[in-house]
Amino acid sequence: MEKSIQKSDFLPTFLSANNHSIEKEIDVDVGVSSKARWENADRWYEAEFICDLLGDLVFIRRWGGNHSRNVGMKQELVPNKEDGYCLIEKIHNLRIKRKPPYWRVY
Repeated sequence: MEKSIQKSDFLPTFLSANNHSIEKEIDVDVGVSSKARWENADRWYEAEFICDLLGDLVFIRRWGGNHSRNVGMKQELVPNKEDGYCLIEKIHNLRIKRKPPYWRVY
């Protein structure tokens, strides 16, 4: 006799299957990301937004040097994917205005 797998089988014991707050509607699938990278001769800069496991859109920025192990990172929540795309576009405009300018890799 096979047991059918229920959604509640994967929930931690402190969450009940009746707790509807964990089932929120999201407009981006988990794992879907949008990423961009800029580089110049000495430095690099990355920006991406991802949907985390809780369904929140997280905008992540990373930066560092090509010849250094020092890196930085900043994370912030964005309300929707359009705002995430707008942030990537704003960062692109800032990166190409820098001296020396950054070139978009992807």
